Amino acid sequence: MRNSGQVNPLKIKISTVVFVLSLLATGTVFFFAQEGLITRTICSFIVPWQDTALRRERFLECSNIQQQIIFTDNIATSEEQNTPWQVLSPRDPSKPALVKVTLKVDRDLAILYPRTSGPEDAITIHEERNVRRRLLFVVNGKDRGWSPISKQYRICLDCVDFGWVDEDFNTTLVISLYGKFAQLWTLNGAVFF
Repeated sequence: MRNSGQVNPLKIKISTVVFVLSLLATGTVFFFAQEGLITRTICSFIVPWQDTALRRERFLECSNIQQQIIFTDNIATSEEQNTPWQVLSPRDPSKPALVKVTLKVDRDLAILYPRTSGPEDAITIHEERNVRRRLLFVVNGKDRGWSPISKQYRICLDCVDFGWVDEDFNTTLVISLYGKFAQLWTLNGAVFF
């Protein structure tokens, strides 16, 4: 005898699971169809605020990244004794020092050497594209005093506009140094290694 009026609970569960899975599949296809949406989301909300310090504390001897410093403002330079390295810092610590660099994006990551001495110091890097600026990198000074001289920090070049594509292209990065003891160490005009 057939049970009229009652619905099989197993049928409901299976149809609910199929419905939820189809929604997830549609959402996943839509999400991935948005070119670079995942990369932009990660690069906007996670990457700039990560601890980008590497374990390595040593200077690289050269850079193979095509780059050129095209503009500076409020920059004081000093040569480091017995090394070919040059230290950039704010001339007037009441306003940020700016270093604008064009570079060829032909890799996922690059290394740089910022240095801070206290909580009032910070270094930021923005990508400048047309009139937009996108934050890519932040290092804030700590209470412990000077950060190590040759501490390597990484910047994710995948996070620049169209950084996820497989073609090489040029972009412009603006480095801002805030505070009396904020420093950026360069070698023969190279900022990125």
